[in-house]
Amino acid sequence: MIVVVAIIAGFLTAYLYTLFHTLDTGAINVLVEGARVGSSSLVIVHMGGGTLVEAFTVNASAPVHYLDELGFNELEVRINGAIFAGNASLNTRAIAKPGFEAGDELMLQLEQPLQADDRISIVSVPGSQVITVVV
Repeated sequence: MIVVVAIIAGFLTAYLYTLFHTLDTGAINVLVEGARVGSSSLVIVHMGGGTLVEAFTVNASAPVHYLDELGFNELEVRINGAIFAGNASLNTRAIAKPGFEAGDELMLQLEQPLQADDRISIVSVPGSQVITVVV
C-alpha cells in the first residue's frame, strides 16, 4: 500500500512541476520598430510579459555586438525564415547579459534594407510563441 501511495505521489509531483513550469514561461509582448520598406535597422522592444532569462548566449565578461544562430538561445529573430546574423546591441550597448526583460531594446542592423513582403519573426522558444510582422 505504501508503494502505491509513493508512486501516485511521484506522478502528482511530476504533473504539478510540469504545469507550473509551463505557466512560468509566460508570453512576451514586443514592439517592432522600423519594420518598413527601405529600413536598414530594427528595434525589438520588450513591452512586458514573461522574461526570457537566457535569451542570448553571451558572457558578461565578453560582451558582443554581433548575433547569429549561436548567439540566440530562448529568443530568435528571423528575417524571411533565416535566423538574423549581423550587428546588434542591447539598450544601445554591447550585449552583456543573457536576459531579455521588460524595457529592453534589441537593435539589429540589417545587411540589406527591408523590401515589400519581407517577414520578420520574433520567436520566444520556451513559450512556443511566434510574432510575425510583414513589411
